[in-house]
Amino acid sequence: MTSENAQARQAAIDAYRSSIVFAAAVHAEHVVIHPGFCYASVFRKETARKRAAQAIEELCRFNAPYRVPLLVENVGTAKTSIFTQEEYIGFIEGFGGRIGSLLDVGHAHLCGWDLPQTIGRLNPYLFAVHFHDNNGDEDFHLPIGEGSIPWPSVYRSLRECRPELRLVLEYEIGTPMKKLIEGSALLARAFPNEFGLPRPASGFGS
Repeated sequence: MTSENAQARQAAIDAYRSSIVFAAAVHAEHVVIHPGFCYASVFRKETARKRAAQAIEELCRFNAPYRVPLLVENVGTAKTSIFTQEEYIGFIEGFGGRIGSLLDVGHAHLCGWDLPQTIGRLNPYLFAVHFHDNNGDEDFHLPIGEGSIPWPSVYRSLRECRPELRLVLEYEIGTPMKKLIEGSALLARAFPNEFGLPRPASGFGS
């Protein structure tokens, strides 16, 4: 949605429209929106952010009759992300509750964000979390504990959010099943009261 090519931007919006219709039909819990990237330094991130905001505004209007929660994920590295920590938080806040946040912990770590601070600021809008690890340099999507993310502080901050947070392991394709089982057990221990709770209807997308 931040492409320099207008046709590519429109194709992305059309694809998300189709995703919203499909999500509503199968009663999906949310649709994840990637706001876009800025791969070349010659392109301005400010322009990319404006394009992302315009596109998501359009998707919010389209979503009005479907009421599917739209969650915007923080994507990219420090070089390619269109947001700093403050810009991402401000972007989410700027929609006044019509969208929510899907915080990707690994991507935030790559961008050097203060994770407890980010989680605390996003609390009113945070609805889902992607868990994976890295060394702060590359997006390896490692199992929890195999990189340099300070997980205890992340867990503490997340426990202060709403109990129905959607906790998602997003490990690299090909990760052994054993690691996925171990990761699930880690989250169950870190969030003992959150697993298995009924999830109330979201206000996002309304």
